Amino acid sequence: MKTRLNSEERYQLLDTLRGLGLHLVFAAETGSKAWGTDTENSDHDFTVVAHDINYDIYQYPRDSFTQKITFKGQECDVRVFSIAKFLRKLQKSVLVGYEAINSPFVYYGSDKTREIFQLVSQRCFDPREMFRSTIGSMSSVKHTDEAKRRRQTFRYLFVGLQLKDYNDQRGPMLPTVNIDQYMTLQLPAMSEQGVIRDLFAWATADEPTEKQNAFAQWCIDLLYSLDYPKLVTHKQDEHRGVLNMAFSDLMRNTKP
Repeated sequence: MKTRLNSEERYQLLDTLRGLGLHLVFAAETGSKAWGTDTENSDHDFTVVAHDINYDIYQYPRDSFTQKITFKGQECDVRVFSIAKFLRKLQKSVLVGYEAINSPFVYYGSDKTREIFQLVSQRCFDPREMFRSTIGSMSSVKHTDEAKRRRQTFRYLFVGLQLKDYNDQRGPMLPTVNIDQYMTLQLPAMSEQGVIRDLFAWATADEPTEKQNAFAQWCIDLLYSLDYPKLVTHKQDEHRGVLNMAFSDLMRNTKP
């Protein structure tokens, strides 16, 4: 597992984010370093939940945006969400929110804030919606660099196969987003853990063999063909109470 930022690096990161005119609520490492697919040349990616400069949610020019920052001598992407927009991402089981709150590298956010985000994610978890967004994201991978494309594709295979295990009741209760953490899980012998291990070797190989490429393509085709059943029947309106309570708690606990 990759190491956390040290205290000086964390201070530099948070100072840079505040320099964007944000009052932080939550900040986590996302992208390749959080997933465990990074290389020596990988940059950092961060997902941030924040108030605007006046602590007024209605003055946000947009409820989400992507910003470039320079961190540790590299240009990095920061995705910024208002509290309301981030809660909607968690409600819909979209990976952009789910990976942030389950990242092994969270650099800002109180225990209470993280508890609220986890509660919303778990109460509203819809494996079919996550599977749909995962397959859609896999279809949109367009890196011209073949090695980067493999590593990016692996992330979605990783989640998709865990969701397959979830459906078959052979995997963890909820998907894991970090490969190192996942490989420490004690799963049934019939789970997809061995397949995921082999796919990770394919994704991180300098030059994968023809056999590895064929195996990866077989896994991709399998997920595309999977008729994933909807495991929960609740409608989004039924989440309204959870979301309203979470929003109120977050606003009360994160404003000065």
